[in-house]
Amino acid sequence: NGGFNESDYEILKNLNLTIQQWEVPSVNMLGAVDDGAGRWVKAIENDGAHPNSDGHREMSYAIVPSLFDALDAGKTIPQRQESTAYALGKASATQHIEFVPENIVHPFTLSFEVKASSAGTLASFETENGTGNIKIDENGNIVYESPSDGQITSTTSANDEWLCISLTHYYAWGMTQLYVNGVKCGELSEKLVATKFALGGSNAPDKADYRQLFFWRSGMNDKEIAAVAEGKMLRSSLEIYAPLSNESPLLNLAQSTNTLALVENTTSGIASLKERCMLFSPNPVKQGERVNAGCSGIFEIYSVNGMLLDRQTLRNESETISTDALTAGTYVIHSNDTGKIGLLVIY
Repeated sequence: NGGFNESDYEILKNLNLTIQQWEVPSVNMLGAVDDGAGRWVKAIENDGAHPNSDGHREMSYAIVPSLFDALDAGKTIPQRQESTAYALGKASATQHIEFVPENIVHPFTLSFEVKASSAGTLASFETENGTGNIKIDENGNIVYESPSDGQITSTTSANDEWLCISLTHYYAWGMTQLYVNGVKCGELSEKLVATKFALGGSNAPDKADYRQLFFWRSGMNDKEIAAVAEGKMLRSSLEIYAPLSNESPLLNLAQSTNTLALVENTTSGIASLKERCMLFSPNPVKQGERVNAGCSGIFEIYSVNGMLLDRQTLRNESETISTDALTAGTYVIHSNDTGKIGLLVIY
């Protein structure tokens, strides 16, 4: 509300944090329109009680686009899981984890836990103006490098202990903030439109273990970031939640149909979407018919809620994937040999 004071804002933040922990689908619209004080960003305000058309658009971006598809498919409310962690350091991994947000993203929050010690890039994201990076510098500090200009440097050092790193961006407000272990390290005035995110890459530290990857389609305030660092599960506007275990590193438990991919490292740290996408033929396919993947290797077939349903081996490109054991629906198929991923629709 345009007339809220500091006390009002504290109540609003507490209520928003409570809603995010309810075990029902919800949307964090506060993180889309907040000016950092519980009031509308002036550019998107119609009057003290209402947003204008741009404000309504910003709130709509906080809705997970495939939420109702996930609900229709029976995907349950996500619960936070303990994870064994997944290694993406360049000394042991030739691939990185990558995901593309569904539809346009304005506000967002990226959070993950990492254990590393040497210098290198921990995470990156693409925008039209360049690449943003979260890295460990030569002094061991956590640094956010903006794709436009400027950086935020933490006073927390990476010393091979688990750190919770969170980067939150308020698009309407025009503000990016970096947190380490729930403590704010600084902020930058900027507006970003992120199109792709990655953990690890060819510039990663020699050793880097990851767990608890989150991606929300909304900005998050200090109370919410602190709650994440404390191990609480915040579900509002959550598009990606991957515990990142060795057994199922690509498992996304959030109520969306978005997927993660393992992609071969490149010099940029982020490969092109076209290179990682598998095209099946025919697609959609009638249940019981076979599908050409265009390549050979081991193929893992997942449901949209992240359950591994089948694993098939194709010895050459002329062999095809069987759909005999699958029912009508949408499936995520991952090639272990190439790191490529694709969606297959069966009717």
